[in-house]
Amino acid sequence: MLLPPYLRVRVWRLDPELRYAGLLPPLNIYPHNPEGRAPEVGDIRYGLVLNEHGAVEMGWVKPCRLVEPLTTKVGSVDLFEVVSLEPFLCRRVSRASIYVGYEVVELGNTRDLVNYLGEFQLVINTSKRGVALASVLSDPNSSRKLTTAESICLLFGNPKKDLDEIVERELRVDLTVNFIPYQGVLSIRTLEAVTASLAVLNLLLAN
Repeated sequence: MLLPPYLRVRVWRLDPELRYAGLLPPLNIYPHNPEGRAPEVGDIRYGLVLNEHGAVEMGWVKPCRLVEPLTTKVGSVDLFEVVSLEPFLCRRVSRASIYVGYEVVELGNTRDLVNYLGEFQLVINTSKRGVALASVLSDPNSSRKLTTAESICLLFGNPKKDLDEIVERELRVDLTVNFIPYQGVLSIRTLEAVTASLAVLNLLLAN
């Protein structure tokens, strides 16, 4: 999903395991250029390094060329910023001021999970057995934790168990919150729970 549509044919081979991947809607994020806009100076896009001469495919009618010596290997996908249109030039960027997509972190065991949670200022366990968000906000201590944390990790389980019950180990949890009270169903799909919880958090933190 992180790979923009204009690069998938070049990067991914036909694979039976990916036969349903096309049913997933593409990410509507700026670096994927979903509108098919012509490049502009300052644009940040995902690009594929085509050769050792610094040609980069960025989803336009012609590749751009790196203005600096090649620092990534041929065949790699990275973020690039357009610095000139004529000639069409770009440079690799390590950070961007815009949202460029999610990051997948693989955790091999429970110890890795425990260490990973330690990197966040606030860990929230999402659960239908948790406290309703309105009650969290009405408590000064809990509300302060939620609104001042610079990094937040949300834990999601499955329809039957919370994440700590799945891993069968007590995890660090600062708050256990029910983001969807009065849900009216036995359980909510994880994808729906992620969307709803992030929407509520986004609204809260934006204000």
